[in-house]
Amino acid sequence: GWLEEKREHDLSRDLLFLSDNSIKPVIHCLVYVDNEDLSMLANTIDSMGSQTYELWHLSVISSFSCPDEMFNEVPQLSWLQVEQQFDVQTLLLNIGVQSDWICFLETGDYIEPHALSSCIQYLNKNREWQVVYTDEDRVSPEGFFHSPKFKPGFNLDLLYSTDYMGGLTLFKIDSLTKLGEINYPNPFAAYDSVLNYLDCFGESVIGHIENILLHRNDNLEQFFLAQLEFKEAALVSHFKRIKSNSLISKGLVEGSFVVKHQFKDEPKVSIIIPTKDQLSLLKACIDSILEKTSYLNYEVIIIDNQSVEEETKSYFDELSMSNPDNIRVIEYAKPYNFSAINNFAAKQAMGDYLVLLNNDTMVLQEEWLHGMLSHAQRSDVGIVGVKLVFPNKHIQHAGVVLGMGGNGVAEHPHIGIPMESAGYMSRAMVTQNVSAVTAACLMIKKDIYQQAGGLDEEKFKILYNDVDLCLKVREQGYKIVWTPYVTLIHHGSSSLKKVKQDKKKLEQSQQEVDNMLEKWLPQLANDLAYNRNLSLKTTDFQVDTSMNVTWNVDFKDKPRIYAFPTDSQGVGQYRVRGPLKALTQAGKVETSLANNLDQLVFPTPVEIERIKPDVLLIQNGFLDHMLTAWKRYRKFNDVFMVCGQDDVVYMLPDNHPRKGEWPKNIRRKVKEQFQLSDRLIVANEALAEEFKKMADEIVVVPNYLENVRWDSLILPENNKGKKLRVGWAGGQEHIGDLKFILPVVKALHKEVEWVFMGLCIEELRPYVKEIHHGVDFDFYPQRLADLNLDLAIAPLMHNKFNECKTNLRLLEYGVLGWPVVCSDVLPYQNAPVTRVANNAQHWIKTIREKINEPDMLSKEGRMLQQWVVDNYMLDDHAVEWYAALMP
Repeated sequence: GWLEEKREHDLSRDLLFLSDNSIKPVIHCLVYVDNEDLSMLANTIDSMGSQTYELWHLSVISSFSCPDEMFNEVPQLSWLQVEQQFDVQTLLLNIGVQSDWICFLETGDYIEPHALSSCIQYLNKNREWQVVYTDEDRVSPEGFFHSPKFKPGFNLDLLYSTDYMGGLTLFKIDSLTKLGEINYPNPFAAYDSVLNYLDCFGESVIGHIENILLHRNDNLEQFFLAQLEFKEAALVSHFKRIKSNSLISKGLVEGSFVVKHQFKDEPKVSIIIPTKDQLSLLKACIDSILEKTSYLNYEVIIIDNQSVEEETKSYFDELSMSNPDNIRVIEYAKPYNFSAINNFAAKQAMGDYLVLLNNDTMVLQEEWLHGMLSHAQRSDVGIVGVKLVFPNKHIQHAGVVLGMGGNGVAEHPHIGIPMESAGYMSRAMVTQNVSAVTAACLMIKKDIYQQAGGLDEEKFKILYNDVDLCLKVREQGYKIVWTPYVTLIHHGSSSLKKVKQDKKKLEQSQQEVDNMLEKWLPQLANDLAYNRNLSLKTTDFQVDTSMNVTWNVDFKDKPRIYAFPTDSQGVGQYRVRGPLKALTQAGKVETSLANNLDQLVFPTPVEIERIKPDVLLIQNGFLDHMLTAWKRYRKFNDVFMVCGQDDVVYMLPDNHPRKGEWPKNIRRKVKEQFQLSDRLIVANEALAEEFKKMADEIVVVPNYLENVRWDSLILPENNKGKKLRVGWAGGQEHIGDLKFILPVVKALHKEVEWVFMGLCIEELRPYVKEIHHGVDFDFYPQRLADLNLDLAIAPLMHNKFNECKTNLRLLEYGVLGWPVVCSDVLPYQNAPVTRVANNAQHWIKTIREKINEPDMLSKEGRMLQQWVVDNYMLDDHAVEWYAALMP
């Protein structure tokens, strides 16, 4: 479902994107065929043929001669028979096709119809790109798409570990001449090319399109695994070119490699461990370091933050005496502040490299410091993090994803999966770059730590200080590396468990969440080591289906509105869904809708920043959990905030079904919602008058009927019965209004056929001929029309709540051509209907008069219908909604 929806939006955008000044390059795809069954190749050719972008050429390279005349007849296809490997540059000369970009495909690759046009769209926007890769999935022999690979942005260490860039990758041809030889046919020609471009032009020329544009055959995986020597050769050449002394060996996952960067010197490492009592944990940690560590040039600094237990103090004395050369215990006498404690120790550290280590960790490998130093000594690396596992052998830390988790700041992906599990795209078992790692165990050059100002003692005393440090180091141009080849046991937040209960500490942690959002919101919303199609709500790399975003964040030609419609019934439809749909179809805006309230987890400010709307719209957003989210958007997001309110909810009549359900201070909450918003939209002047002291800016936009819903109804034949059909339709909140007309229904039930839809109270049932249940809104207009009434009624009791209602009921009746008898109340003024005082005898008399003149009734119905069509159809008023929603 996700893929179909995405495709639909992409294709509709596709037709609009290429302007006159766009570059329109020719894309040349090479496919190698080594067996004579061409059915797979046919699939690839078909998918090329259905491209919306036409400037492409497909060359088939093969060891056997051309089997099909088609290759001579279709100008976009060529067949080249070759006996040996060529370098790509020579091969292109032999084919003799003028082209601008080249791409290596495999037989059976199926490309989305908008794949090439999407690539061109991005290349027009990013003229500096020379390489661009896309996301992909697998296609089974039966044609099912599965196993999506949502790739990260360019990730050097992941590229060394595994060919994560894979399938649809385009290379700029005019730069090929500057590169070394890239051999072809070769299943890793694209991998080799990426490394060559990288060595020649650096990382900034490599772009990524976060969209599945390629479906790759299931059985290709095995084919690539059988040809790994080509991949290894490409890596070896790369390290030769950049003169790096690196050893390549097979990785933990089949098909992956591990690169050991060799360094001759053995710098001093200072291991910093903050602690307060917790002797058994600390002792296990220190013992594991002393027993296991094979690297000799290190010191351990234990910072004691006011331990009180005698056993702990005597353990410190014992340590200092038995290991005076490489263990120091330093006192930190101020209150607990994780950042300050580590900074205090770092100042006194003698090492060139610091390891920040929690007291509840245990070292498992002798080579753990070598493993971290192998990366930390690289000139482009700032921080190295490691794999941490809980004592139950499940993953606790495999890097940090920004914006993930309930707070929307940062969370550990893959948390809780078995430590042997490879994880998503094998990413729990390969070395890679990440945006942040945990300070439970990280290594950093002391110089870099000092340049970055260490951990932030003011804003991040307890939480997120490590994420903040990583982001500061990244801003200086360094990479953060996470390696699974160093693994420690970590009990996990033992030091924090006590902190979480205390109210003051909870406020402190909320403040630190806010500090992160204030300082790093754009970065938190766009983690380059993640992918924006993946959810920030879960840690297991699920596709994001909670936000329903239809626009492409990278391209914008009209304003974007993200809305919370509350429901799919009347209010949600008339005040949010209908107007936004009309504006979208008129080409005025792009819109996306959150789920209905019953399935909605409000997005975090980071998720809002990630989708970049211009306007947020919420309808009836006055309950606590809505206000909480709305407050945070107000505080952190740069977005125009509009709220809609369609009832005076703090003045419910006595028998309203919600009476007593909502909190007592509901008026205050409604006011708070208005105050947090830039604008309030209401449906009539009565509401505007009621709310004017509570809101700064109010716009009135009446309810309008959606043309598409009401224009196409099948109207029943005229009523041929002896009695006229008189009826009502409405929802649960009208109990009081129906009680009032009980004597009317009773008095007339022998003279008319009463027809009710929706609510029908028990006392009325004996007198009503037909009772129809309420239906979903999509079916409502047709079901309403099917009631085939001769006369409709709209009773409303006099109370403040009803006086602020709209004329919607009259519009729905009127568009069907039904005449109306209604209460003489404010909302129903100015309409061509018969208004009656709320007196049962008046009602009975008026309805009797009406049913005795059926021709007059029909005429009144037509008049009302014309009035509705002239004044209340949405397509004629889309402009009004546009003005109301735009800043």
